Amino acid sequence: MFETGGLTADFDEVRRVIDRVAAVFCGKTFTLTSEGGTNMVCSVEGRRPVLDYGTSTVPGSASFPPNAEAALGPVEGTANGVLVIDGSIPHPLLNLIDEPIICTVKDGMITEIKGGRQADILRKLLADFNDPTVYNVGELGLGLNKENYLCGHMAPDEGSFGNIHIGIGKNLGFGGHVDSPLHLDMVIKNISCEIDGRVIMKNGELLV
Repeated sequence: MFETGGLTADFDEVRRVIDRVAAVFCGKTFTLTSEGGTNMVCSVEGRRPVLDYGTSTVPGSASFPPNAEAALGPVEGTANGVLVIDGSIPHPLLNLIDEPIICTVKDGMITEIKGGRQADILRKLLADFNDPTVYNVGELGLGLNKENYLCGHMAPDEGSFGNIHIGIGKNLGFGGHVDSPLHLDMVIKNISCEIDGRVIMKNGELLV
């Protein structure tokens, strides 16, 4: 990563991009679609963006390079639709996704997981917790580092530009109140998203 990819980014420019997104990354209704078939709507009312610039420049700050993102926590119980996970799930048993995993979301929770071999792995992984909180849709993380690419590792995958990661399980860091034994990020490629009708990203292209 020190030679190619996300760590070679101009992080001053990354910060400018994130700040530009952060200024409009709030509102009431978040709509997410993707070229792969994702179509989900949720409330983000009262939630403020959580930012990771990929760099820590003042004492006490934290970052996760080469990640770079603006994230929102959906209001519990409001997410409905379909998530088609076609990028990656940075977990030792999954990593890059070979066959899309289709997750049905109802009232803020994943209620059904369909697909092939990797869908079976995800279904078992979650069921083994024997805890309903792991199905909570807890984060919408917009990747904003153009030098990142999907590779099956968490930091570059989360921050890959034009994609979004859906964090399931614990959402305490995103303004929520679900404490769960799991926080798992699942990356969706080439997304479009808008808040209250204002388009922020369209087919992986940033419009703000």
